[in-house]
Amino acid sequence: MNFFIKGLLYISPIFSSFIAPNEIIINTWWGPKVQTLYAEHYIEPGSAYADVLKCDAINRLQELNQYGIMNYIRPTYRPYNRYQHSIGVAELLHRFGASEKEVIAGLTHDASHGAFSHALDHLGKQNSTNQLDEAYQDTHHSTILSKTDLVPCLKKHNFSLLDIDPKNGCFPMLEQNLPDICADRLEYVLYGGYAEGWFTKKDITFILNGLRYSNGRWYFVEIAPAKKFALMSIKLCDEIFTSIQNNCSYSAVAQAMMRATEIGAISFNDILYMKDDEMLQILLAHYDDEIARHMHTIFNIDGLYELSDSQDCSLECTNKFRGINPWILTQDEIFMRLTDIDDEFKGIYEKKKRKISCKQYYKLDPAMRSFKKEHAITYS
Repeated sequence: MNFFIKGLLYISPIFSSFIAPNEIIINTWWGPKVQTLYAEHYIEPGSAYADVLKCDAINRLQELNQYGIMNYIRPTYRPYNRYQHSIGVAELLHRFGASEKEVIAGLTHDASHGAFSHALDHLGKQNSTNQLDEAYQDTHHSTILSKTDLVPCLKKHNFSLLDIDPKNGCFPMLEQNLPDICADRLEYVLYGGYAEGWFTKKDITFILNGLRYSNGRWYFVEIAPAKKFALMSIKLCDEIFTSIQNNCSYSAVAQAMMRATEIGAISFNDILYMKDDEMLQILLAHYDDEIARHMHTIFNIDGLYELSDSQDCSLECTNKFRGINPWILTQDEIFMRLTDIDDEFKGIYEKKKRKISCKQYYKLDPAMRSFKKEHAITYS
């Protein structure tokens, strides 16, 4: 980007919206502006929001892909990282009237993710994965962040890590149990659909215009946007979150990282604080046959794994159904679930829930047991 265009971005928010539509933080004459698919607003210089955005712990999220290791074997149509997700969550909270503390909780909620994000949940689980288990970064959120520059930043604004812990029970807009909407779930379905090319900006505007939040409840005031959103949550769960690429690649990279810690190639702290590309380069370059076998498996998932049964499997997966069954406020001012209003959606929802909730079994090609480092090809 040349000097002239940079100057226009700095001087005019009007120019910035046309020239840099994919940038999230834009400097303008009036100060920094956050611009997302959902909302945009100017950040008050020196505010907690502005200062947290400057923290290394937050900016590191630009180097953590939303889908972890799977991004390297199945890239999304549009880039999608934890930084985009976190700012998106914060902006949705801001748009729907959350407190400053809840907005900051949303902005920092994924800062405790390690390299390849949910790979941490698979460490030590060689032959099984369970998506129903609570995520490692959620149960260790404050401990992980206690070693980052978020601590002095939050202290400056009279916040502690416990104050902004998403799981402290104080943030009903940010955290809700399935099958309800929450800001976190709302963002990863909206941008997840957009990143895959399945949603357009017009679709997202349509959905958000029909959505409300009041008294601890997210709900729609029309059926059409509710159904469009809910169907996308099911599609993402079925084709991305519980896919063979997701389950098997996360299991394999977790085993590769575990092996790397055993032989001293990395430390557990490296897993917690490294970026995706840094970790990938270490694992791909290492001489160890077991690490090489796992990495080769990741880049050849479709050819090396096949569906199996419980008696003859290499990997057993317990999946989590993340389909959303949103509340609708009817014309009679009654809250009803979408499944109680739309029979077509009810049929899809229940069928996919049964399918996804069943355990899945995968068998790895037996030839991989004798795989050696010299068999590996170079991946970039």
